[in-house]
Amino acid sequence: MSLTDVRSILNPGIEVSRSATIATFVWENPDGSKITATFESDKLKSKAQSGLK
Repeated sequence: MSLTDVRSILNPGIEVSRSATIATFVWENPDGSKITATFESDKLKSKAQSGLK
């Protein structure tokens, strides 16, 4: 899944880090729950969630 695919499902999110080929984004809800996703060369490589119900 690409970053564009994820953004079309969630929203643009917030970029929290970037290197030449790796970017990490966070999508956070008002209650503090969040999803963190890392993309390498625009492909999803890892994801984590915190506080989602």
